[in-house]
Amino acid sequence: MISSADIRLFEKYRDAGPWAFGSKTKPAVVGNEDKQHYWRIYRELIDACEEALSEIAGGERLYVEPQRYSEDRGSRGHRPKDLWCAVRNRQSEDFNKMPQIYVIASKRGLELGFAVSISEAEYSDAKIKQQNRIIIPQIHRKLPISGTVIERLDAVVGNSPEWHVNASTRLLQDDDGFDAFQLPSDLFKSLKKEPLSRGGGAICRIFPASVFHEGKEVDLKLAFKEALEHFAEIQLSCAPSAPDRKFVIEQTKVAEFSEDEELWADQGDDADQINSDDVDTDQKFREVAVRQGQAKFRSNLIGLFDGKCAITGCAVAVALQAAHIVPYRKKSKLDLGNGLLLRADIHTLFDMFLLSVSPDDLTVHVSPQLEGTEYVALHGKKISLSHANRKGPSRAALRWHFEQLVSA
Repeated sequence: MISSADIRLFEKYRDAGPWAFGSKTKPAVVGNEDKQHYWRIYRELIDACEEALSEIAGGERLYVEPQRYSEDRGSRGHRPKDLWCAVRNRQSEDFNKMPQIYVIASKRGLELGFAVSISEAEYSDAKIKQQNRIIIPQIHRKLPISGTVIERLDAVVGNSPEWHVNASTRLLQDDDGFDAFQLPSDLFKSLKKEPLSRGGGAICRIFPASVFHEGKEVDLKLAFKEALEHFAEIQLSCAPSAPDRKFVIEQTKVAEFSEDEELWADQGDDADQINSDDVDTDQKFREVAVRQGQAKFRSNLIGLFDGKCAITGCAVAVALQAAHIVPYRKKSKLDLGNGLLLRADIHTLFDMFLLSVSPDDLTVHVSPQLEGTEYVALHGKKISLSHANRKGPSRAALRWHFEQLVSA
């Protein structure tokens, strides 16, 4: 049970600074009795999560992870603060262990629910922020916006004043983002439309400090079990798949190459067959990052494809780029048979093997990773060839590229 005495403990030390639990050089502000009280709350959070998880279907695919906390030294910085515990998907490191079903005890009261992702405002590491901007859209893509699971959740949340759909965790009434959405499906739809994902989004049940001071106690295990029953199926559906892991790794490489001042865009190679020793798979990441191409190569491709994207037909010159079908390690003369004229966004998808062209009938194939996007409409479309380019690009090059998409 979480009671008024537990919430009052957080309130008692709400203004305590760093090292309130003491250090080698500074005496403790928090007494031993209160340290033990903090520890009991911490252990109760863990026990409640573990017991609740053991009683739900599919629980073996999830695990409990509490915050790091020392009985004697407290949390990071040796100061008392919010205590939390979370249930996460197993093998979710590629998604930075997001999303999560969580519980937080603090001076604000008790909060538990489902966090889609952690707002980047809570991170100071710029590298983690950049990585999450790659990961979070993949999570958003998996969130349900129709079907029985989300309909059932909408009904629960929409009919209870205790549940809130907020822009992030740890919000109180009157905070910006509190009750930002009426229903979970509204939140999920909004997240899917974000042009740049910075994290956040929480569906939570809140017991404010005031209700505890009125004598209310909360059966933490029961409350957390209800949260698991509401959210476990959605959380499990958001676990990273093998293609997700590959996508995150490749996009992370792109971000790393983007910071490299020595980047160069490789040139095509004239060949009837593809020699695997000559293939540099990292080169595609350089090309995505740099996206500069060679002026002469691009100019020749514009002429060869009548100034139009081979896939979309876009004729806006500034949006067209020279794409190499096979990225080569060694530099050589520019081979137009190893090139396609593509619109910028199509070029990026092509380089990431999320879109390819069949060497047999020259039709576009779209990766399942793009399911639910506007790019699916391109699947099965035949690329455009000009009268001067009826032969089209090298079939050997296309076959190599197509095999990368198929094997992903």
